[in-house]
Amino acid sequence: MKVNYNLNIVGDKTNKKILLIHGVGFSYANCFKSIIAKLSKTYCIISPELPGHGNNTLGRLSSVEDVAEDLEKSLMLEDIVNIECAYGISLGASIALQISLNKKINVNNLIIDGGQYESMGEMIEPFSKVMAEQFDNLKNGIHLIEDVRKGMGYGDNDVITLKHMMYPFITRDTLYQAFKMAYKYDIKNKVEKLTMPVCIMFGKKETYASKYIDLIRSKSISDVRVVSFDNVGHAEVLGLNPELIINEIEKVL
Repeated sequence: MKVNYNLNIVGDKTNKKILLIHGVGFSYANCFKSIIAKLSKTYCIISPELPGHGNNTLGRLSSVEDVAEDLEKSLMLEDIVNIECAYGISLGASIALQISLNKKINVNNLIIDGGQYESMGEMIEPFSKVMAEQFDNLKNGIHLIEDVRKGMGYGDNDVITLKHMMYPFITRDTLYQAFKMAYKYDIKNKVEKLTMPVCIMFGKKETYASKYIDLIRSKSISDVRVVSFDNVGHAEVLGLNPELIINEIEKVL
């Protein structure tokens, strides 16, 4: 085992379990605060802190596959092997999907919000550098450049939507490693199948999210449901209207 992840477990461990995995640059506490407050009254919530995204994190951001494996081992150390619903945002969606493919942890329902599931190839390096710089600025309240905002589905509302969810002490190198990990993840040639119901979630202003619908369906042998939110960008629902995320999670419990 490479690392025992810092798992934040809230609620009665005998209750049905919900796994929440945050995205690049985010803090679990900041982006899932209201979701945890609401659902932990009835369910057991587990939310890991990815390396470099919290005060007490361990490990490194090498690949989605490696992080998923380390997280699985950490869950099993806590005797957690059954997850009623796994929800991931952005990079967290890719990790949640990989855990679901691995089947070492039994995931009964999967919700993936705005993830990326196909490698960017030769663009991995330049995109990772640009996005690391942009998110480093974002944590300090500086707007993303226009091209990045357009791709994510934002106008001038990027700071108010995303900044409050970020881990304020994240480094540019951690951001670079995290984006690089996200951009090289690829499920096209994976032989494993998703056997649980899947909900693909995204904002309709995201320019890339909907292109993965057919790819996810090709890897699924159960129901695939698509939930798209009007007039919002990447992670905007989580940042400003998390009750909509709560509603979607509660639908599958």
